[in-house]
Amino acid sequence: MEIKMAGIDHETFSLEERELFSWTKKETADILQQLKAYNKNGACILLITCNRTELYLSGSGWNGTAYEVLCDILEKMDTQKQFFLKKLKEKAVCRKNMDAVCHLLQVAAGMRSRIFGEDQILTQVRAALTLAREAHTTDGELERLFQIAITAGKRVRTKVRLSAVNTSVVEQMLLRLKAKTDSLKNWNALVIGNGEIGRLAASRLIECGANVTMTVRHYKTREVTIPVGCKIIDYRERYMFVNQMDLIVSATTSPHHTLLWENGLDQNGKQQLFTDGKTRILFDMAVPRDVSPRFGDLPNITLYNIDSLGGSVACENQKEAIEEAMHILQEYAEEYEAWSQFRSYVPAIQEIGAYCAEDIFKRVEKPLKRVVVDQTVREELEQVIETAAKKVVGNLMYDMKEQLQMKEWEKYMEMIQRVMHAREK
Repeated sequence: MEIKMAGIDHETFSLEERELFSWTKKETADILQQLKAYNKNGACILLITCNRTELYLSGSGWNGTAYEVLCDILEKMDTQKQFFLKKLKEKAVCRKNMDAVCHLLQVAAGMRSRIFGEDQILTQVRAALTLAREAHTTDGELERLFQIAITAGKRVRTKVRLSAVNTSVVEQMLLRLKAKTDSLKNWNALVIGNGEIGRLAASRLIECGANVTMTVRHYKTREVTIPVGCKIIDYRERYMFVNQMDLIVSATTSPHHTLLWENGLDQNGKQQLFTDGKTRILFDMAVPRDVSPRFGDLPNITLYNIDSLGGSVACENQKEAIEEAMHILQEYAEEYEAWSQFRSYVPAIQEIGAYCAEDIFKRVEKPLKRVVVDQTVREELEQVIETAAKKVVGNLMYDMKEQLQMKEWEKYMEMIQRVMHAREK
């Protein structure tokens, strides 16, 4: 097992610092390609969410920690970031091998999220694996690790109730609103962004009685899904509508602000947005941030970002549920460790299979020459015999592993190798 991991998350990095490591899907794919070019013998997966960026590496040839590798790549792509990236080195959490494995399992189960037990992380782990596959930067080690993490996360959600409430970021938004008003009926709400979070936010606000308008970029090409009961406007027209709204939610993957302070200034530099004295609530659910933080300084504006929406932690009354979840994750961690150990013995199994194939061939070589005259046919038979012998040996070794403890199986493997090498002498 050769796994390295670097974590940039909400526990040690501020929102401003995390924005340095937040990229679009295309940018992430480009970074994966740069990493692959950096080490052609290695593999890599980038997991990026609102609260974390994590790089997973496998194989040999990676110099330094996973964070140092990432910095090397980012500095080549943008030399202006060099100072900031190195300055943040002490904040990055680097893990190796089983420490990295156990961490990813907890991440997939929502146990490392700012909003404890949240559901969306599992989709994001799956998306990270899919993107790495598309970029051809994964390998058997990371493929297996992420598949097991996804399976483990699903099982925890099925068997364990980690939270008494739905803890998605959208539900956290509704909790903040509930604390400020008894009803959202007849509230005018603008949702900027038509992605998964935007659609969920729009749907939940409609259920609560709000009048919801959503911005879209590609409506004419029918590439978007509009929640039932939701009005639509062109994204480019959003500034024409914001002053009509009581509530604004922005949840895009854009690298630029969707509500930019400077875009609201008149020729004299006076702000024209949200200056009518009306109380408004803004929710910025994006990383990097969608809404200029300066809007939050206005006296009539309450601005939440992804950090201020989070913060729910494991409660004391969840102690038993957490212990049950950790027990489940430990089972999957042990499964992965056993798989990895067995994988390291593949060359030895292949060597034993080749030895058996060669021994069989020596025993049947003379009879074959007598029975099969044609040289080409004889060579084909020899290949069939070799392949069959290797498969039989491999299946026997695997079946034996299933019947024995790993240490016992390793002892028998070593014994077989010693006998084989002694015979070869």
